[in-house]
Amino acid sequence: MVKNYKFLSRIIPYFIIKKIFKFHLILPFYHIVSDVDIPHVKYLYKIKNIIEFKNDIDFLLKHYVPISINDLYDSIYNSKSLPSRAFHLTFDDGFKEIHEIIAPILLEKGIPATFFLNTDFIDNKNLFYRCKASILLEKINNFNYSKDLEDEIKEYLIENNAFFEDIRKSISRINYNNKILLDKIALILDINLDNYLKKQKPYLTSEQIKELLKNGFSIGAHSIDHPMYANIPFQEQIRQTETSINILKQKFKLTYNLFAFPFNDRGIEKKFFNEIKGLVDISFGTGEFSDPDCYTHFTRIPMEIPILSTHNIIKMFALKNLRYFK
Repeated sequence: MVKNYKFLSRIIPYFIIKKIFKFHLILPFYHIVSDVDIPHVKYLYKIKNIIEFKNDIDFLLKHYVPISINDLYDSIYNSKSLPSRAFHLTFDDGFKEIHEIIAPILLEKGIPATFFLNTDFIDNKNLFYRCKASILLEKINNFNYSKDLEDEIKEYLIENNAFFEDIRKSISRINYNNKILLDKIALILDINLDNYLKKQKPYLTSEQIKELLKNGFSIGAHSIDHPMYANIPFQEQIRQTETSINILKQKFKLTYNLFAFPFNDRGIEKKFFNEIKGLVDISFGTGEFSDPDCYTHFTRIPMEIPILSTHNIIKMFALKNLRYFK
């Protein structure tokens, strides 16, 4: 079905989609922008380079009006109108490129944005388990290693019921609940993940976050350490949400509480939103959860889809989410 949406998004002109679907608000989101390979995200998603990102921004500015998170808040809680075609940019996971590359571009263009942060990763205290997997895959794909080493990794994966076809696919499929396996495989490959974290410093520091806030950007919680919410118990979902929000609020003296689901909002039940009422002012997902009563929850558009252009990504999203556009 996804292939059909991709096909349709290529053949239907953008002006038709724009005319049919009244895009009152779109919420594109990214993770990172860079002109160089970054091992800890290289195998996770398509990294847009600076020119591609600037082209995206120019396209959005041509068709939509940028709004701040305060504008969105006022539209929800104070009944203030948004522009007829508005957009708000968001970025997940809190990588340092937000401060080094993304924010300067947005400031130059006069575009507000919200950055969603995992509180365990701020100040480079810990490394996201999927980033660990990407680092391991970079080593496996680019360095010679013996058959004995490969067999050792395979045997370890088999012993832990985590082997699927080959070691690369197996490493890619390691999830939050068995993420400890990545640390052992790193030892087998002679990769010191703690040294990588200290040397590369992939995440924003507290001082950089304060500077972003000073420059008018907003921040929100993205959980403590980025689990797939559908794969953790309900009470852990609440703990991850509440703890990360409270840490950010206290550390950065926030006057609002924003939350974006890590990965996606697939499998989230309405009772979750009932539980977080009063804690979360606005939440964001990626189109899996839909309930008209949850008027403070918004669907975002992932912009790092390989091959597809920006306008085709938005077209595909519109076609997949007819209920979202009214």
